[in-house]
Amino acid sequence: MHLGKKHDYLGVDMEFCDDGALEVSMIKYLKNVIEEFPEVIKGRAATPAHEKLFVIRDEKDAKLLDEERALAFHHMVAQLLFMATRARRDIQTAVAFLTTRGKNPDEDDWGKLKRVLKYLNGTKLLVPSRRYPKYLTRLSLLLLSSHAFTMTGSGVLEVMSIQTLRVK
Repeated sequence: MHLGKKHDYLGVDMEFCDDGALEVSMIKYLKNVIEEFPEVIKGRAATPAHEKLFVIRDEKDAKLLDEERALAFHHMVAQLLFMATRARRDIQTAVAFLTTRGKNPDEDDWGKLKRVLKYLNGTKLLVPSRRYPKYLTRLSLLLLSSHAFTMTGSGVLEVMSIQTLRVK
């Protein structure tokens, strides 16, 4: 058991600050994700998603990814999902959409994935911190937010989900 202020758990680096904040980062994990991508990620993007994130081509017009790139797409989206629910909440919307495109990813989806990676490449040193009042205990924090994993009173994991609205 490690009792210091810095912890590394499953690629998540956590540091408890003197003012009660918890800094959660995944900088080393992110660098590995970018290096593993089959194409070189050059440049930066100002946001993780373009305004056409939710635009999907008709099936007959879409150019599906070959099997190798489709497998890489699935792998990268899974890694980004892991990051989005822990240290990089800023990519949650884009990643949530990309998770819906796992069955038949196309060239547009590949471009959207590259956009997220370009954004992350430009913001890899971004370290968000979470602050909770000291009077909140682990139990009371869990009761306030049943979808959060906590560690000594600071939120570490939040659940991201997609709702489907069916319209007739």
